[in-house]
Amino acid sequence: MSDKKISGLTAGSAALAVGDLIPYVDVSDTTDAASGTTKSINPNDLAADPLMLIKSQGTPNAQTVAAILTIANLLTKIITGTHAAGATQAYTLPTGTLCDAGATFAVDSCFDWSLINLSAAAIDTITVTAGADHTIVGNPIVQSAHVTTGGIYGNSAIFRTRKTAANTFVTYRIA
Repeated sequence: MSDKKISGLTAGSAALAVGDLIPYVDVSDTTDAASGTTKSINPNDLAADPLMLIKSQGTPNAQTVAAILTIANLLTKIITGTHAAGATQAYTLPTGTLCDAGATFAVDSCFDWSLINLSAAAIDTITVTAGADHTIVGNPIVQSAHVTTGGIYGNSAIFRTRKTAANTFVTYRIA
């Protein structure tokens, strides 16, 4: 590999596995060349890099009625819910099979996503419900933005979705 430039390497398409390394050129280290020295970093160490704090965020997924969420919805990282049904709306997690079909995940890989309930009435809560082979751990109810509910308890939640086995996922409410 020493005769290839990083820009000439084949792009990866699978999720990173434990022990994988990411090559990069340290332009401040000119030991190997005036253009920099090729080094590697463990993907888990990237979170400690302050440059990685700025992330890309596409348009959030917006829901207005009860929904069966897709893996694409979850991967937008932000889902907003605005409804006036006068009752709790169920947002059902995608099945484990649909999660695996919609994206490439290694066992024990995970991603975080947020749900923000913008509904105005106190009764307009959102309940995240399990899908087949996709369970939920923690409080699944996200209160509305009403002053007596969301104003007290908060009207958003952060979830972490983790692959535990083939076609099997668990979503945890972490905040």
